[in-house]
Amino acid sequence: MEKIEFQAQAKNGIIKIPQKYKYISNAFLKIRLVQEKKQTDNRKKLKIKKLLQEIRTKDIFKNIENPSVWQRELRNECE
Repeated sequence: MEKIEFQAQAKNGIIKIPQKYKYISNAFLKIRLVQEKKQTDNRKKLKIKKLLQEIRTKDIFKNIENPSVWQRELRNECE
């Protein structure tokens, strides 16, 4: 039994076999699926960390003299 490993994205329940393995497209195959969710989660975490770091470095609230007045004004705008 030949073991082949490749990565592919399932789209609407269909996984395409890469061109270099087309010779097995008419064979009986035993399939094992492993969802790589951790990579996606790690990318999301890294993106959030990067955005939070940008917020810290830009210090977006530095020009607010009185935070209470600023909050009150924001609430009034929403009404």
